[in-house]
Amino acid sequence: MQPPSDSYEALAARCERGADELDRLADNAAEVLSQRAGQADPQQWAADKRAAAATAREYAAGLRAEAGEHPNARPTPQRLAQAQQVATAANVDGILIDGSHLEGADPGKHQAVTDSGVFTHVAEPGQVPFWKLGTPADQNTAQQHTEHQHPEPAPAAGPDPSPPARADRAEDSDEF
Repeated sequence: MQPPSDSYEALAARCERGADELDRLADNAAEVLSQRAGQADPQQWAADKRAAAATAREYAAGLRAEAGEHPNARPTPQRLAQAQQVATAANVDGILIDGSHLEGADPGKHQAVTDSGVFTHVAEPGQVPFWKLGTPADQNTAQQHTEHQHPEPAPAAGPDPSPPARADRAEDSDEF
């Protein structure tokens, strides 16, 4: 029997599936980027994907720890909203478009992203603002590991076991 889709275990599993895909993308960065528009640096892009994957895995571990012996239990509404945003970001290239400035935007989703503590906001001139899964410290750690050809980035330390957001391709993300 599968756990309810809003249970700790189901949300953690979604985060991990996204992390696996982010790692696959990072492992094949040059090939993936050759099929996309833009001029992203493959090493940096791969490091960003690995940082997002590490964040998603860390968040999943935090959900499981919080659930303890009750993996099919449901988190509080606030934690559920945060976990859903993290899981979504992990499964859409590690980013969420920041739609908070749009008319009719759901302020609850924006709040969930900011409260999770695992996203970095990116607002560069001429670009749609987005939330990137991972914090700057996570990305620096992943970059160091990529440069040294280490297979696994070190997990980022943080007060909240929730993951951050990634943003390389706005068209691959969920808008909130």
